[in-house]
Amino acid sequence: MTASAIRPRRSWGLAAAAAAGLVGIILRAGIGAEYSLDADRAEAAAGDPEALLRLAERYETADGVPFDLRATSAILELAAERGHAEAQYRLGLLQAGGLDPEADPAEAYGWLQLAAQSAQDAPIGLLARAMSEALADQLDKDALERADQQVAAFRPATGPADLSTIQGGPRPDDDPAALLALLPRTGCGSPEVQRREDGGVVLMAYAPAGPTATAITPGVRADLAGRGAALDVAELSPAICAIRDVAATSEIEGPASGVSLAGIPDDGPAMLRDGDKLVIDVAAASEPRYVTIDYVVHTGEVWHLYPNAGDDGYLPAGQSLRLGDGADGFAWEVGAPFGEDLVLVTLSSLPFGMDQPGAEPADAFRARLSQRLQGASGGSLRLFAQVVAIEAR
Repeated sequence: MTASAIRPRRSWGLAAAAAAGLVGIILRAGIGAEYSLDADRAEAAAGDPEALLRLAERYETADGVPFDLRATSAILELAAERGHAEAQYRLGLLQAGGLDPEADPAEAYGWLQLAAQSAQDAPIGLLARAMSEALADQLDKDALERADQQVAAFRPATGPADLSTIQGGPRPDDDPAALLALLPRTGCGSPEVQRREDGGVVLMAYAPAGPTATAITPGVRADLAGRGAALDVAELSPAICAIRDVAATSEIEGPASGVSLAGIPDDGPAMLRDGDKLVIDVAAASEPRYVTIDYVVHTGEVWHLYPNAGDDGYLPAGQSLRLGDGADGFAWEVGAPFGEDLVLVTLSSLPFGMDQPGAEPADAFRARLSQRLQGASGGSLRLFAQVVAIEAR
């Protein structure tokens, strides 16, 4: 089997912020192993700015608590009010980048000004000064004057910090469809919803290789953050995106259940290394099915792995199927060139074979696949589509 050249995944991290054409570098406090969550909470409630900063980072990175950007902002503000330069800087970045759902450019300017004064010539102070000056050019005269007055009147707070309103923040939306509806179409098929162990939600979206920032804006990411969801965007080749898009827009019964890649967790990215075998399991079901397996390479070629010529891929009721490990004569070993490919498994109540060659260009396969999916209303049809990253060892 030919695999593809791996593409680096681009993650649109919600901790990154850009304002006035300047990219802010978020300096993390760094949670050491010596700090437990309970200790951080206790010390933060007592008003310790360093503990408040560590607790804010936990909500930003889902470290022991659900991902919650609103909680991050609220706790950063408590630390910033106590004169902590890094908290002032990070809060300013969060607001300047529009990632705080209640962001105010004038407040962002004020916090960055305070960070510049607190840190002076330290790296944070220099960065904060540069960003605040850039923001000042975007504020009207009245807003700038009010912000400068508030900066001049600032006095650090002392004493305990009120964390009573931070109850773990907004829980992820109970309806995944509501989260997915916030994402624009990228022309690369449907996004996926993944649940983390802490109950948080990660939306895994795909887009054609190239500029994707115009499709998924900071406003979209902020809306998702307000609902307790993080976003990851992976770039795929145009060939794979086109086939994923056909599968996503077709009127089929739904995704295939009982199909899995051996050794690959259901809730994480699929990855195989040079020399590994691609092994596909189809669980037994109460009804007979016809199985087809296609492998789309990022370079634009499609390998039709199953069934072979002269076979219709019929799987009797109550019988499972494992392919690719060599036990039944099918051994699918991945290798160079490396990259992100697509495994497409079709389960149909009617024969779905397309009298196709062993391999063909992705464009030709996409056109015939679209025709077959549109004409599949006469029987049950389900699809399993899994992006697989193939890497060198």
